[in-house]
Amino acid sequence: MAGRGAGNAGAARGRRWVAAVALGLLAALLLLDACSSDSEPPGPSRSSAPVDGPSRTASTAATEGDEAAGPSVVEGTSTDRRYLVDQRGEPLLLLAETLWDARKKLTLPQTREHFALRSRQGFNAVLLTPFPWTGAPDDRTTDLAGNHPFDGDVTHLDEAYWSAFDRVLATARRDGITVFVAPGGAAPGFEAAGYSYDDAAARGLGEALGRRYASTPGIVWLFGVDYLPQDWARYDPQMMAFVEGLRAGGDRHLVTVQLDNHSVSSDDATWRPVLGIEAAYTYRPTYRMVLRGYEQDVAPVMLIESNFEGENNEGGPPTTDETLRRQAYWTLTSGGTGVAYGSGPVWQMAPGWQDRRRTPGALQTAQAVSLFRSVDWWRLVPDVDGTFLVSGRGDDTTTGTLEGGFADVLESNRATAAITGDGSLAAVYVPTSRTIGLDLGRLAAGARAQWCDPVSGRCKDASLTARMRTPGSNAGGDQDWLLLVRS
Repeated sequence: MAGRGAGNAGAARGRRWVAAVALGLLAALLLLDACSSDSEPPGPSRSSAPVDGPSRTASTAATEGDEAAGPSVVEGTSTDRRYLVDQRGEPLLLLAETLWDARKKLTLPQTREHFALRSRQGFNAVLLTPFPWTGAPDDRTTDLAGNHPFDGDVTHLDEAYWSAFDRVLATARRDGITVFVAPGGAAPGFEAAGYSYDDAAARGLGEALGRRYASTPGIVWLFGVDYLPQDWARYDPQMMAFVEGLRAGGDRHLVTVQLDNHSVSSDDATWRPVLGIEAAYTYRPTYRMVLRGYEQDVAPVMLIESNFEGENNEGGPPTTDETLRRQAYWTLTSGGTGVAYGSGPVWQMAPGWQDRRRTPGALQTAQAVSLFRSVDWWRLVPDVDGTFLVSGRGDDTTTGTLEGGFADVLESNRATAAITGDGSLAAVYVPTSRTIGLDLGRLAAGARAQWCDPVSGRCKDASLTARMRTPGSNAGGDQDWLLLVRS
C-alpha cells in the first residue's frame, strides 16, 4: 500500500475499525451448496467464452504446462467484457476476502489453513498486499523470517522474500483462490519503508515482478486502494509506469485500481485503457455503484469493497448480517461478477481472529454467491429500466444517517432485478416485505418460480403470477428474499 491518498487501506480501516460481530450459531453451516431447495435446481450449463483484453487467452494457458487443469482461477474476461472467465474459458463468479495483513502476520502453515477453510466455505479469491506494510502502526519492513522484499532498491527482488510469496501463491492456486496482489504502486508506502521510489523505480519494479509472475496463474494486479482524486495527477504516472513494467516483463494478468469510497475504477479516465476489472467501492447501497460500473461498459464490474462485518465506516447503523446480504444480492442482481467480503478482526489478524471465520455474515455472503453459481448468472442483464420488475421496486434512497447525510445500506429498500435476454432466467432481490409486479411477457414459456431464503439458503416453489407477495419473515426473522424464476 502507499500513503492514505494513494493506497493506505490499513491505516484508514484501522482508524475506522469497530468490534466484529460475535461468533454466531451457524458454525456448522459449511455446506454452501447453492440453493437447498424443496425441488433441486438444475446445475449451470457451461459454455466456452473466449478471452479478450489484456489477459492471456485460455488456449495460451493450456500450452504453458498443464494450467488448464486444476481448480478455476481468473484467467481473463468474456468477449463482451461483462464477466470473468477461468483458464478453461468458463464463467467465474468471485467471492473474495480482504486479507491486508496476511503477509505481515501469517506464517505459511497459517496461510494454508486459512485458504483451505475459506475454499471449503466457497471463497475463491483474496485481496492482499505482497508487502509487510499497510500504513498501520504495527507495520514491518520484513517478513516473519526477517527477509526484506528488496536487495538494495525496489528494482532488485530479494529471492528469499519472494520465494516465500511464491509459496503463498502456490497455496492459493491449489485451493482455487485467485490472488488480487495489491502492491500499492505509488511512492508513499515504499518511502515509509525506507526505499527510494519514482516513476523509473515503479517501472523497474513492475518489470521485475512481470518477469517473475508472467506464467503464474491466478493473479490480478490491484493498484491504489483508498486512492483519493486529489492524488491522481501526482501518482497515476507512477502506477501507469508500474503497469508498463509488468507488460514489458511479459505479464498479461488483469489489472484494476481501487479508488476512494463511492467510486468505480473508470472514474479515473487514465485507467480505462488498461482496466481488466471495474472495481466498485461503496459503503452505501451497493446497487447504485455496481450498476454505474456495469453501465460504463469498460470491464467486468466487481464489488471490491463495501461495509466489513461488524463495522460501519461512515458512521451509520452497525453493519449486520442483513447488511452483508443486501450488499451481496444487490451486486449479483446489478451485473456484478464478484463480491468482496471483509471482517475487521480477520483482515487484521486481531487476537482470536481464527474464531471469527464462521460467522453467520460470512456464511450468508458465501451462500448468496453459491446460489447464483447454481444458475447461468453470467447471462443475466440488470433490469435497469423496470421493464421486468414493473412495480414494487421501492425507493432509490440517497439520504440518511451516514456522514455527509448519505444513505446507509439498511436505509434503502430498493428491489433489484436481472433477466436474461431470452427470459429463461430472472432474479429479483427484495430487501423488505412487499408485493412486486412482474411483466410475465418477458419470461420464456414454462417458467417456474421459487422464493429463496437468504438466511437458510432454502428455496421453495411459488406460483408465478404477475403480482407476488414476499413470504414473510425469513429464517433469521428479517424480511429479505430472493425470487428466482427459471424455465
